[in-house]
Amino acid sequence: MTKYKTTPNEFFEEITKWDEKKVCEWVYQFLFNGYTSPYAGLGKLQTEVSFLIHLDKESRDRNNTSLRKNLEKAVVNCYTKFSDNKKIVLKEKRRIAMTLFELIGEMEINDSFERLKEDASNEKYKGIDAGEGPHVDLHTFLLKGLFGLEKNKERHSLTQIIDRDIHDLKYSLECFNALYSSVGQKISGIEYMPILVNQIEGANRDVERTLKKYIETLEKSDFSCFNRTPEEKLTNGEIKKFSYMLNILNEHIEGYNIQIGNDGLMIHNTENQKITVITITHKLTEEIRSSLNYIPPK
Repeated sequence: MTKYKTTPNEFFEEITKWDEKKVCEWVYQFLFNGYTSPYAGLGKLQTEVSFLIHLDKESRDRNNTSLRKNLEKAVVNCYTKFSDNKKIVLKEKRRIAMTLFELIGEMEINDSFERLKEDASNEKYKGIDAGEGPHVDLHTFLLKGLFGLEKNKERHSLTQIIDRDIHDLKYSLECFNALYSSVGQKISGIEYMPILVNQIEGANRDVERTLKKYIETLEKSDFSCFNRTPEEKLTNGEIKKFSYMLNILNEHIEGYNIQIGNDGLMIHNTENQKITVITITHKLTEEIRSSLNYIPPK
């Protein structure tokens, strides 16, 4: 290819003239080898991700379906080649993987769903340093991309991955967010909430903000569909153990105080002095009982 200088907008006009094969070839060289020809170079504040997202956004804003599809196919093609390549050195593997996971999530490339799911199931990137500290690895970023896909709003097919990985500090936030964001699954976060509460002291990840966001979701949700009366009420011992976990939670989450009783789960928003009561139904009783398995003894 011949290099020539051009602005991002001028390059957009150029790439719209290319066929699928040429777009795929350029994106591959751009991501894997750092070649920018025919584009002369990135701006000081640009990355490969931001530049490609800019192209994707422009294609959507201008209703250029052909270019948008070609860009998506190019990224899918790049991930397939990357996933199949066993010879990439660690430094390059880290850079390319994190770039591709972010692109797939940001561009919502649903055609990558099955391959990401397969690699997540096989734990392909677990233990590979992401260069972002001890509490994350490349598998963390794979989950971010996988859980961010539109196709994945109903995550029934990912239950096994979530149940397996939510207990690991490296992946618990991604799994917890994915779980309660699923359609009809908001109350299911109750079961796994103690796992995050156990990490709340001394955690280097954003545990407190995640838990507060979940409480805000519970406060605003309608659980009237779960109106079945519990077959067996929570015992005093079960309520006491769950309360112990809630007391730790209350110490760390500003603006809320949560209590449990026989009548319901009471969420007190201390900022606006509003109390929301979630009635103790059969479903909530099941979730609370399951959560007790993750609450350590005093």
